[in-house]
Amino acid sequence: MCASFKKINKEKYYYGVNLGILNYVTSGNKILDVGCGAGLMGKEIKNKKNYVYGIDNSKVQLKIASKMLDAVKHVDIRDDDLNLPNDFDIMVFVDILEHLEDPLSCLKKFKKYLKKDGKIIVSIPNIACYNSRINLLLGKFNYANYGVLDNTHLRFFTKKTAKQLIGGAGYKIIKLDTTPYFAFQIFNFYKKLFLTEKGDNSLIYEVFESKTYQFYRHYIFPIENLIVKLWPGLLAYQFIIVGEKET
Repeated sequence: MCASFKKINKEKYYYGVNLGILNYVTSGNKILDVGCGAGLMGKEIKNKKNYVYGIDNSKVQLKIASKMLDAVKHVDIRDDDLNLPNDFDIMVFVDILEHLEDPLSCLKKFKKYLKKDGKIIVSIPNIACYNSRINLLLGKFNYANYGVLDNTHLRFFTKKTAKQLIGGAGYKIIKLDTTPYFAFQIFNFYKKLFLTEKGDNSLIYEVFESKTYQFYRHYIFPIENLIVKLWPGLLAYQFIIVGEKET
């Protein structure tokens, strides 16, 4: 499939809020959420006073997202012509590109849906993160249900190749940031426990509204990210890249 999502029951679907991307979303924009899933991230973007248009290849997820976003559309982003509006101020690719066979072609194709001075904000996992390096040193390259070696990832990137991807697609990189990995692993365990308690057919919006998550979001995440900046190539879980459309 095109993206990392968890489709409640059989498909793998992603439920999360990417704080790294959210930090670079400004207000008063028309924003395309590529691979919006059930709309968790889009809801946070909309809360910043934006118009959010979500696209996804799961009708099940879009039915949920339609209750929170301004507009949704069922598409497969691998198709050549998606018939989308061409006046978006910002497009966000949240944990999407690593799941595509050809992310470069995808990014090039989406350029026509951006305004002349439009921007993209993407998150890309860092395969050179310290835990991956340690595992490789020990002769391990084991896929998992989430993380850098998520078992649905088709492509892997370092800081250098992530920048090459965005630049090669015709976007001028104006900002490169990171997201941390330390407490992130603990938080994923917390989400897993929550899903077990609620059952597979429950959404986990409550996790992101919980006091535990809000404490992490406002106090732990900023401190973690400051530490990551000391050595981003080694410590970053993801790279957050803001690119401007080149004409």
